[in-house]
Amino acid sequence: MRPPHSFQKAPEWAAGLQDLSGDSVFFKDSSGQIYLTYATFGRGGEEFLGAYRILDVMPKGRNENGPYHSLGDWVRPNNMYGQGGFVEPNGRYHLPECGCAVDRTHQAQ
Repeated sequence: MRPPHSFQKAPEWAAGLQDLSGDSVFFKDSSGQIYLTYATFGRGGEEFLGAYRILDVMPKGRNENGPYHSLGDWVRPNNMYGQGGFVEPNGRYHLPECGCAVDRTHQAQ
């Protein structure tokens, strides 16, 4: 079963993911009524990534010029910088030579 995303069934490409990015802001009034006042899924969460605010004012900006032209081109888990591996466009990190089908496809490129 695909996880819910953006208040609906997640897209097919996300079938194997446990989490997808998204940000929601809610407001609870004095009577206890709860309102969704802001939500973004997939794109639009960059404003909550403090590093992007800094990178966006640099001469080369984000410099995301890898194969996906996105965060997936350069971000790694904290302890994996300099260790190789790659990040899929959906943000899933793969250890160097993990041997999965995605890794074999990536190595063939």
